[in-house]
Amino acid sequence: MTSLSLQSKIDFTGKLINPFPLIRQSDVFVLTSDYEGSPNALIEAMACGIQLVSTNSPGGAGEVLENGKLGSLVPVGEMDALANAMLNALQKKIPVEDLKKSAERFDSEKIAAAYFALIESVCATP
Repeated sequence: MTSLSLQSKIDFTGKLINPFPLIRQSDVFVLTSDYEGSPNALIEAMACGIQLVSTNSPGGAGEVLENGKLGSLVPVGEMDALANAMLNALQKKIPVEDLKKSAERFDSEKIAAAYFALIESVCATP
């Protein structure tokens, strides 16, 4: 068996109550879901200003990453594309402030206000 000597580069932490200190120390956040409804972890990493890579799985990753503008989207199951996207994220960084600013659109108060406005418009329609 080949050893890649990654012990000093990867942490398998198990369950964490507060992952944000570790996320903030990361260079890249990688989401490899086959399916993801609302990718909250991706949004949280974006709010921390971390470079992003995600599979373009059915669900919201494409929307969160603005179809690749804010991070790389790779096809599900394409490991070579995923590895290349991770390297690219380390070399061609999206400005941290752009990521943090974009995460603000997922603020719970903004989303709740949009839902209420939609409900009010539907209810006001005769």
